[in-house]
Amino acid sequence: PAIEKKVRSGELDVGFGGYLHKKDDMEFFPLINQELVIVTPEDHPLGKDEVVPLSEMGNYPVIGYDRESWMGTYARHLFKKYQIKPNMIVECPDEYSIVALVRENFGIALMPRTDILAKAERVSIHRLENLQIYRQIFMFWMKDRYRLPAVERFINYMKEQQAEDANDTENVSKVYLKDIVNF
Repeated sequence: PAIEKKVRSGELDVGFGGYLHKKDDMEFFPLINQELVIVTPEDHPLGKDEVVPLSEMGNYPVIGYDRESWMGTYARHLFKKYQIKPNMIVECPDEYSIVALVRENFGIALMPRTDILAKAERVSIHRLENLQIYRQIFMFWMKDRYRLPAVERFINYMKEQQAEDANDTENVSKVYLKDIVNF
């Protein structure tokens, strides 16, 4: 929501994040799909299980995303949809905080399989049993607002790279985004 506000105000030309419901004045382009997984400490009772039912989220303390974030809203929707009542002990702003708290055995978490998880130590990553749920990252911008040629080229570049590499989550778009963030 914070990024959406900045795009609306003109502070940003393009935003990246989750889908913000149908917004007639904005265009959304999907970039990356990230599988949702359950993350536990290595020595947790579920730690050795490769696949875990989503319902286990109701049996342990849960570390989640900030309520106002897209992922926090999405997780609450999933819990409601699958009739799970998690014991949410803390809400965090990002994956780094969530992984740090899981590692220290404060609880378990439902989160996207990201690069952060690939590098995380002393946590176990579990696929969801009988479910394939993803977080999709979109690029979005205002439809009827003038965009500088450089912004138009960037949007088109991202679309072209996604079309060339649609099934690869480690695609050039993702690498390009990392370069921009670290610039």
